[in-house]
Amino acid sequence: MGRDPVKEAVVASGGYELIRGTISDVTSKTIGGFDFGRTTIEGTGAYAGKKLFIDFKNENMIAWREENEPCAMVPDLICLITRKVNH
Repeated sequence: MGRDPVKEAVVASGGYELIRGTISDVTSKTIGGFDFGRTTIEGTGAYAGKKLFIDFKNENMIAWREENEPCAMVPDLICLITRKVNH
């Protein structure tokens, strides 16, 4: 109990954390049976003031720190981990 699940996933997978934040926008359109779009994440905590953009075509394909600055792309897995918020 009390351990950071994101940190544990990063260690177990040998991956790295791109950002922590809140999804501020998702755009999506379906063309020819494919879902194309972009997810925008606004950084919080240590990532405050930063944004991450994830373009997808049915799955997350490429993550951008800023326009023209890719930081992860397929075949890497670009995963989002959510936490339950109790109201």
